[in-house]
Amino acid sequence: MNLILALSVLSVALAQPAQPTLDLATGWRFTPDPDHVGLRDGWHTVSASDGDWATIQAGQRWEEQGFPDVDGYAWYRRGVDVPADWQGMRAWLVLGAVNDAFTLYCNGVRVNAFGDATDNTVADIAAIADVTALLKPGEANLLAIECLDWGGSGGLWRIPCLITTDTAQLPLASVVACTTEYEARKLSVNIDLRGLGNDRADMTLHVSLFKGDKDKPRAEQDVPVPAIVKRVALGFDLDKPDNGDIYHVRVAAVQPEGTVLTGLTIEREVAWPKAPRWGGDYAELKVRNNFVTELFHLRIEDVGTGDHGFLNPRAGWIFISAATDGEEGPQVVLDGETSPILWRRNPASGVFEAMRYVAEGKHNLAIASTNSGELEVRTVPELMYCYYPAAPHIKAFGTYDWAYVSKHVLPHVNTLIASGSPAAEELERWRQEGRAWISNASLPGLSSPQAPTADQVYEVWAANPAATQAQFSGMIVDEFLSAGADHYRAWTDAMARLHDTPGFAGKTFYAWCGDLYEHAPSAEFRQRIADLGYRFAWEKYLQEEPSELAASQSISRQLQEDLVSWQASMPDVAQRLVMTLGYLCAPPESQNLNPAVDYQVFMDMQFHRLATEPAFWGLFGIMEYSASYADEESLRWAHQLMRHYCIEGKRERMTSDPYILPHIQNPDFLSGLDGWQVEAAAEGSIVPDAMEGFSWLQGRYPETSAGNQFCRMTRSAERPNRISQAIQALQPGRLYSVKLIGSTLELMEREHEAVLRIQVEGAEAVPEFCFINPYPSNYAHEFGPYNREHPAWFTLQRYVFRATAETAQLAITDWAANDTPGAGAGQNTAFNFVEVQPFHAP
Repeated sequence: MNLILALSVLSVALAQPAQPTLDLATGWRFTPDPDHVGLRDGWHTVSASDGDWATIQAGQRWEEQGFPDVDGYAWYRRGVDVPADWQGMRAWLVLGAVNDAFTLYCNGVRVNAFGDATDNTVADIAAIADVTALLKPGEANLLAIECLDWGGSGGLWRIPCLITTDTAQLPLASVVACTTEYEARKLSVNIDLRGLGNDRADMTLHVSLFKGDKDKPRAEQDVPVPAIVKRVALGFDLDKPDNGDIYHVRVAAVQPEGTVLTGLTIEREVAWPKAPRWGGDYAELKVRNNFVTELFHLRIEDVGTGDHGFLNPRAGWIFISAATDGEEGPQVVLDGETSPILWRRNPASGVFEAMRYVAEGKHNLAIASTNSGELEVRTVPELMYCYYPAAPHIKAFGTYDWAYVSKHVLPHVNTLIASGSPAAEELERWRQEGRAWISNASLPGLSSPQAPTADQVYEVWAANPAATQAQFSGMIVDEFLSAGADHYRAWTDAMARLHDTPGFAGKTFYAWCGDLYEHAPSAEFRQRIADLGYRFAWEKYLQEEPSELAASQSISRQLQEDLVSWQASMPDVAQRLVMTLGYLCAPPESQNLNPAVDYQVFMDMQFHRLATEPAFWGLFGIMEYSASYADEESLRWAHQLMRHYCIEGKRERMTSDPYILPHIQNPDFLSGLDGWQVEAAAEGSIVPDAMEGFSWLQGRYPETSAGNQFCRMTRSAERPNRISQAIQALQPGRLYSVKLIGSTLELMEREHEAVLRIQVEGAEAVPEFCFINPYPSNYAHEFGPYNREHPAWFTLQRYVFRATAETAQLAITDWAANDTPGAGAGQNTAFNFVEVQPFHAP
């Protein structure tokens, strides 16, 4: 496991005063500012009155403290009596996290701003503000915070909330995080400057790597950081690191005048992790990767029979495979069961396969076969499919019915999450194979500021098929987030009652959740999950990053570092976690945000890190959420990744394709029309343009300004508008797809098919995978006049071709055909997200 052993500040130490830290969690005065007039009216000043404001505390959402419907702007104010012996000391205000952005004032003067109104939230990161210059030691001081909540939870919702002269109280781990990349033999450094505020000039990060002697760095990097940049990712290649080697990373953010930002030079200490292995009686088992360990291998002779034992190192799933030369699989009985294993034949390889959940310890296989071949047993994680039955939002992707999933999904999973009622024969067949059905359940009170009662929650769960039908082996509940203590008290009590319900005896409760380890009101709930042997389905939906290094650092930050943080309070949490990644690659809810990036390579990177980095050793399961937000290509791809890493136990990446797509330039029109050859039907009929909210309505998630820019064509009755450019770096014979998303601006409020045509000259079209599909905006992606009752309409197009040379010519026009417009002259068609990437056919 990657151990973060120490964190220190190397600034010159000063003598600490008698009371170096003041707790500010209580005593805040609070008022909403729906018209955003607080700053104009001087609410940040000492002379302003707050006598009629409410009193609330930090560490809880304002929704839980009497303001359930407040979104947008609101203000906090608090007086602070600063000790006189702080004179000459450096002092910082620390806020555990503020949802979503805020501006801090001290004694009426602006200190700094954190986050912004659209793209950068600080709801997930601690903030550190240097208030030394504005504090008045020995006097009463005023802190004022103008807070902006984008929606949902709001305010100073996480502790700590304090002012301090003690550097040990500063949450510096939120600024500099270091993780190992075990396979690459690298040490990655992720520097998140959001928590240090926005009000800074361009600066330079000086980063040093030490091993042993801290006076002599092994390597150094100076990284220029423009003021607009919030995160910096960098890495150091390590020379033959050994188990337990200690590395130190030192970071100073040097401002133009030579001072260090907030006065802090930060050091992180990291131990190189040990290779995972089982202990005790299981020490000789061969570990393939974090998910797969070889337990048994046998050559079946032509008339082979007999009993054979194997050891399983933990309670969990095993994979049994028989590669024989016959049409029938061998007869194999596990642990003296009354019936032999029911095989599922892999449609691609023809191998007979089974997955079973078994206890830790010794097990027996009774084998009888008239055919020769190989029989193997391996550990595998819980491999979940979410949901069945399910249908994609984009109808052109087809139907994810039993026939489809039997070919592309079921060979690679052992647990299905039911949405609705699966057919009885499907359910029974799956159960006979020893695999599991889990029933989906709602979470009463999730969206309500008023906490439910335990009775209300229990009644819903006790009526779920998981508690009323023997065919289901568990229940998964959607979803446990940052609710209040009263909510969690009701949910915890209801879960305990469900555990004692006869119909739920021996079954498993799964809690879909966010980063609960840092949410104080959920502490009892988390512990009860562990005590009852239940599981967390930990939602970690990662969005594309602009470079492969940044993507790797995002994986480090959101998966690896967060797991280490959770393990700090629950050391055995990995064995209770099902890592929930996101398909989320197709409208109307997609984290495939950047058409210059191959999302499927990004998926591969995530699986590879989980499978090979020792920090994830012991992880119980994995799934992708949710099939309805997946295109059929990525759905197949995700389960091929499960096969590669989680069943076959591979350590190498499944694809060697590049993260950054090399095929076209400026695919999202971020740089106007640069890189495109423009053939306008009339003057000004092809222009770069933008519309606020365009990408959010398209389905890009989370909300971002990237994608609000587009190419706009004004249709002519005389001839088509056309843009084109060469597609580069193709492999002859390989399939590729071109996708784009467009809308006719005059018709956006109603269903329509945007008339745009993709052409690829110098390549062979593959019509069976091509489509044009109108779709409405996501019910939750509201913007301007568009909402769940009145969606915006877009058109997704996909054109698949087989490369016949290393280059081809891509053209996009606004006529339906060469000789017909197909829509009215004067209409404006906006489009972007022109993504050209390899296509993985079934």
